[in-house]
Amino acid sequence: MQLERGLIIHFFDDTTSPPKNKFMVIVGSCDDDLVLATVYVNSRLNTTVLDIDMQSLNIKIYANNYSFLTQDSYIDCSKI
Repeated sequence: MQLERGLIIHFFDDTTSPPKNKFMVIVGSCDDDLVLATVYVNSRLNTTVLDIDMQSLNIKIYANNYSFLTQDSYIDCSKI
């Protein structure tokens, strides 16, 4: 598998609580491809943790536009 911008990766994330399957999108890489910039796809906004400014950095995507989604979700851009 070639790791390139726009690639969607499905993986098990044991750092979340509870651990679960997640999607992430590669949004960039260094010239040597040893460092990748990624964003998570979340099924909902966690409004108890994210203030209104952080919520605005989550982009809604619609399941009918992406075959891998079963429900509308959010791309979390708050950490890039």
